[in-house]
Amino acid sequence: MGDFNYCPLCKYPSFNKIMSFGDIPLVNSLNDTQNKYPLNLYFCPNCGLVFINTPKTPIDIFSNYSYFSSWSSTWVAHCRRLFWKLAEGNLIHKDSFIVEIASNDGYMLRNFKENGYKDVLGIEPAENVAASAIKGGIPTIADFFTQELADRLSETKKADCIIALNVLAHVPDIMKFMSGIKTLLSNDGFSMLEFHHLLSLVEKKQFDTIYHEHFSYLSLYTVEYVINQIGLRVFRVEKIPTQGGSLRIYLSHRNDSAIKKYPIEQSVENLRQEEYSKKLKTLGKYDDFASNAYENIDSSRDFILDLIDSGKSVAGYGAAAKAVIFINVLGLDEKQISCVADINPVKQDSNIPGTEIPVVSPAELIESAPDYVLIFPWNLKDEISSVLRDKLPGGTRFIVFTPGPEIFE
Repeated sequence: MGDFNYCPLCKYPSFNKIMSFGDIPLVNSLNDTQNKYPLNLYFCPNCGLVFINTPKTPIDIFSNYSYFSSWSSTWVAHCRRLFWKLAEGNLIHKDSFIVEIASNDGYMLRNFKENGYKDVLGIEPAENVAASAIKGGIPTIADFFTQELADRLSETKKADCIIALNVLAHVPDIMKFMSGIKTLLSNDGFSMLEFHHLLSLVEKKQFDTIYHEHFSYLSLYTVEYVINQIGLRVFRVEKIPTQGGSLRIYLSHRNDSAIKKYPIEQSVENLRQEEYSKKLKTLGKYDDFASNAYENIDSSRDFILDLIDSGKSVAGYGAAAKAVIFINVLGLDEKQISCVADINPVKQDSNIPGTEIPVVSPAELIESAPDYVLIFPWNLKDEISSVLRDKLPGGTRFIVFTPGPEIFE
């Protein structure tokens, strides 16, 4: 897809480059030590979209995927709580038609099936992941969610609830995606989306969450820019801790029935005002972010190199996107990070993209007894450290960068 001549969302011809990370591999290109692509971050002052240039299309990236959500107990527990929130809040009923977009291996819809909700459907573009969901008893369409698919499905039945968790950032054309949701959503149904909040990214300096597969970085302002044009509305907003700070937003149609059923809550205006007061739609916000990010990259590199120079050994845990970005942006290799362990067997016996750092099983990491374990998915540090703590030698310590180094036992 390459660089843009205009904003990919609003087509505004004048936007700003915030920062450049240099040449970076695709985060899920396991064993690819050679192919790297420019990774640049941009800001559109018209619609507020923050976006990257990407060398690939969604078909290239997501048709076969190495990420299975069920491998994270923290995420599975999050989705279980979300199900009960919806069920106990009377937003859904046993006869509701529930659709999840980017349903992965069925981890979310499994909660509905196990609690008597029979009418569920997953839509998942990665054929290998969709096959896992189907094997687990979750009806799943192995395809991308498009306007055409929404048209076809809505001819038979419309959805009472459409869920999309951490997918909006992976969509190159957000306007068409949201238009498809509007088409598939029943007149008095609702849609619930979760996505990493742009405000969290810039204020917490989360540079390792920026990568080619994340096409955009979103605020409530930008999402409302989209849905106002296609006839949807936000009626509830919740700030949640996942991914280092995310938003959960609830959408409905603008018809009389939906307006009466879902009155707009104060949480919506509160977040609008917060984003405005934090100057999230001003270039200066992103200039500050870039300056801080570059400083954090340099200081993090120096910290790790100082550990190595002092004779300490460092291994990593979690061959996730954050690991690929952190390692490649800092210019680390197998001399500094001996290996990266991951519980997902699909990722084991490969290399961190762009490097010769091996991805191993947790058992191999434990056997190597490093002085420090760098937990790359810092949002899962409690889950990971609790699993490893009793298995590692007593002297091993953990590190997370959030963004500065935090060392704990």
